[in-house]
Amino acid sequence: MTSPLGSALAGVSYTHLGQVGQTMQLQGAQTWRTYTYDPGSLRLSEVLQQRNATSNAVVSDDHYTYDNAGDVTIDNNVTVAAGTDTQCYTYDYLQQLTAVRRLGVPSTLFVASLPMPVTIGVRVM
Repeated sequence: MTSPLGSALAGVSYTHLGQVGQTMQLQGAQTWRTYTYDPGSLRLSEVLQQRNATSNAVVSDDHYTYDNAGDVTIDNNVTVAAGTDTQCYTYDYLQQLTAVRRLGVPSTLFVASLPMPVTIGVRVM
């Protein structure tokens, strides 16, 4: 399968529960993404991307944290190029996303603009 970006999905393996376990892409060097799931909730907890050309060196490592309702509350991404990037998500009582905040960036510089049918106040915690 080829995307508009030119990379091709060369292989997919699945867990015993039918979830994507690993993908292999061909984009210059072979790239693997390994997907890890929380055994209790079966939610995606980590996506590890590695490249073959550099001895399976880690390209990026994403970790996800969820609240009890199943909403992503923290996305912690570690990349070789950019270091650590952590984003925190806040939801209202209807489980609608109300704010996104990047750790280490002053709240006045990074608050996501959320497409909503009505205007809401964005709060940063």
